Amino acid sequence: MSIPAGYAMLTFLRVRNLAVIRDVEIEFGPGLNALTGETGAGKSILVDAVGMLLGDRADSLQIRHGEEKAIVEGQFMAGSAASELLRQEGLAGEDGEFVVRRELTTAVANRVFINGNLSTLGTLRRLMSCQVALHGQSRHLVLATPQAQGRFLDSSALPGVLREDLARAWHDLAAAAADREAHQERVAQGARQVDLLRFQIGEIEAVAPRAGEDDELRRQERQLSTCQERASLVDSLVRELMEDDDAVVARLSGIGRRLAVLVDLDPDLQALNDRLAGAILEIDEVAREVRQAAPGEPADPGRLEEVQARLLALQELCRKYGGTLAEVLATAESLRADLSSLEDSEDTATALRAVEVEAARQFNSRALDARRKRRAAARQLEREVTKELKALDLSGARLEIDIAGTPPVGEPAPEIVRAAGGPSGYDRVQFRFTAHAGEPARDLARVASGGELSRLMLALTLVSGERAHESGPRTFIFDEVDAGVGGDTARAVGDRLRQAASHHQVVCVTHLPQVAALAACHLQVSKRIYQGHPRTGVKILTEGERVAELARMLGGGSSGDTARRHARALLAAAREPGTTSGRSPATRRGAKGPAPWV
Repeated sequence: MSIPAGYAMLTFLRVRNLAVIRDVEIEFGPGLNALTGETGAGKSILVDAVGMLLGDRADSLQIRHGEEKAIVEGQFMAGSAASELLRQEGLAGEDGEFVVRRELTTAVANRVFINGNLSTLGTLRRLMSCQVALHGQSRHLVLATPQAQGRFLDSSALPGVLREDLARAWHDLAAAAADREAHQERVAQGARQVDLLRFQIGEIEAVAPRAGEDDELRRQERQLSTCQERASLVDSLVRELMEDDDAVVARLSGIGRRLAVLVDLDPDLQALNDRLAGAILEIDEVAREVRQAAPGEPADPGRLEEVQARLLALQELCRKYGGTLAEVLATAESLRADLSSLEDSEDTATALRAVEVEAARQFNSRALDARRKRRAAARQLEREVTKELKALDLSGARLEIDIAGTPPVGEPAPEIVRAAGGPSGYDRVQFRFTAHAGEPARDLARVASGGELSRLMLALTLVSGERAHESGPRTFIFDEVDAGVGGDTARAVGDRLRQAASHHQVVCVTHLPQVAALAACHLQVSKRIYQGHPRTGVKILTEGERVAELARMLGGGSSGDTARRHARALLAAAREPGTTSGRSPATRRGAKGPAPWV
């Protein structure tokens, strides 16, 4: 059987040191996979191993005796929802595949790995809920909660766009209500808040700070406070450099005259005379520039006090309203905006209420549309599933879908819409079930046995077809779905399992040869004692091996001629025109030999 593009499935399972299993590898194919074997061979352990990959709790008691670690690994071709979750978690692999591994040890808590990355049970459960559904005697049903039942119904009743629009409309309504309520809270604090804002704004505006003003004032303060000291220093420097009788320039000029006489006596020293003349000119220029640095008119003592007082006022604003003057100015703008909002509270409240009313109208319209579609889909699903249950040897069984909730009438106020609604609308969905005619239907998870739940899930999967679970599981594993049935009912169960396998990968643990004969991939689980210890092996059966296994299941033993003829007849019937069972991977590859004992 070729694998369609985009097909999601469990492709490979490896179990090491779990209970009586030492090391088993299983390759699964698309379509219907059947696991058969003697009672006690280890089929339930393999189901438990898959459960571990789905996030079931596990402990060290499950580790094989004498070992320190148990490992379960599964390789999957990801469905669209699983691929998206892997991408969001940064765990995406290559070629649309992913690998999950659980490790149990005697020393530390068990570990979870997704595509080689250490992960958590919570992430694992979210991922695998999109990929695999496991149904059997000892497991909770995938539809155990009203929320899950509602999602299942919506997957076939509501277009994806409507579900997204409905959830978005609820979010918009909640956000609009939160904005209005926050504004009401601010208004409730009214007068005290307004008075405080006005005081704070007035305190800042009384000082009237300007951007960068504090830096300019500090520069002025430095100049004003050092004016007298600077004047005194300039005067003394100018006198010492050029005005006193023994000033530097005058003394150097005298030295220059004597050096000139020396140059007349020795012309080779002319360069020294030139350098000294240059030094005299440089010092004279320095003296002139020092004189220009004099502060001029004496500073006004009152101006320094004004600058210092202004700086103190600005520093006080910074202490109260921000560490810097820029932050003070930003705070002033924010306070003015808050005051304006409160002073215009009536206009703001009207605008916010209008937004909330429109959001409620949008949500109400979508929720009522969803309710109409749900009710119609629920009635149809009830009829079709109940019909399927009769064919699965549950002739008195009945599924009822209760849609509770009272939507408001007319154009209700937003408060009424919010009280009645939720992200999925106004409805609360609950599946009710009874396995016997004449008895009232009750909560699904409370009244159905494991076998009944498995057959119900099979019926739901068949009825929903490609429409169901568009973002949910694509591999269905049924354990004892055929418990307590035989004859024509057994063939009906098999036919319907194969029908489900036309859309999804189906793995079925079965004791019925009528079911096993229809499988595209037939796997045999067996156990033997090796060196005093039990060991479980799994193999994909060849054509001849399938005949022997079906003969055993028929009760005639693998060598009984009648049972073998019957087994061949079952396989031949499975390949009649119009059937889709195909041939097993073992037959295609020509696998031979006994089960791998390791």
